[in-house]
Amino acid sequence: MKPLSLPACVAIDAAQPAHEAMVPAPSAAGPLRAPVARLALSHVALPLALGVASYALFSASVERLVGLGVLAPLRVLRRVTLPVATRIPDVLRFHVADAAWGWALGAALSLVWAGAGARGRRAWFVAGFALVVGEELGQLAGLMPGTFDVLDIVVSAAAYVIAWRLVSNTASRTEVLSHG
Repeated sequence: MKPLSLPACVAIDAAQPAHEAMVPAPSAAGPLRAPVARLALSHVALPLALGVASYALFSASVERLVGLGVLAPLRVLRRVTLPVATRIPDVLRFHVADAAWGWALGAALSLVWAGAGARGRRAWFVAGFALVVGEELGQLAGLMPGTFDVLDIVVSAAAYVIAWRLVSNTASRTEVLSHG
């Protein structure tokens, strides 16, 4: 029987607790470089923040939490945003959160798997796409809370694909990832 070997990116030190031992080993490239951080911020963190804000400020589904007093500051913001919401086109009001979530997932997976081989990247692309579409189909089947909407699938799937491609192209063009 062949001994178990770990990937080169994993450093194990017997003196470290197990939860600290499974960390990426330092590479020749050094710490996370600025272009990766900028891509993660602009294509993952900001879209997630936009989606959360859109959902929290305009979605009727949040009313139960506000009514329970769980999110008191949100109650104040919603008093301002809900009257304005009627002037915002429905496609923005109801689908921005889905697009932002799809975009963030596509960008995050693309960044994480940027240095992987084509087969691995393809597998993660398909898995992420299935998650984006499956979330809405789960609503249709009654397996998940929410209201099924075909436009939600279209918007989130399109955002996922565009973000994956854009971040992949940007990462490879600027060589933000280095595998030493």
